[in-house]
Amino acid sequence: MSTAEQVIESALSPFLEGTQIQFAWDSTSLGLFKTCPRLYQYTMIDGWQSQGDNIHLRFGIEYHQALHDYELSRVAGIPHDDAVHDVIRALLHRIADWRPEPTKPSEKTKSREHLIRTVIWYLDQFENDPA
Repeated sequence: MSTAEQVIESALSPFLEGTQIQFAWDSTSLGLFKTCPRLYQYTMIDGWQSQGDNIHLRFGIEYHQALHDYELSRVAGIPHDDAVHDVIRALLHRIADWRPEPTKPSEKTKSREHLIRTVIWYLDQFENDPA
């Protein structure tokens, strides 16, 4: 990398030189941090990026979102059965176009059907969880 490229790159960096302290906050940084501080760290500080449409990543994101939606429903005072119904309906809408094609043995259990069954099992199993 030439000296000019290094100067330009350091001038465009939102971090103090030689540190991981961000001095300039843009909407992307704030949005990532508001979503999840760990997501901000992985994306902005560590420089990690998604490798496209990863079957494991999509399964995990949808599972996490379903549990989040359930908790929001319960906090709003919606009974368990109605909250589960609403969560599954929203999940089905989000994954309507998702047709994972497993290419490895570890991906065979990452299907739409398994995702729905996993969410329902978890929510029913831990309905009365004091945490």
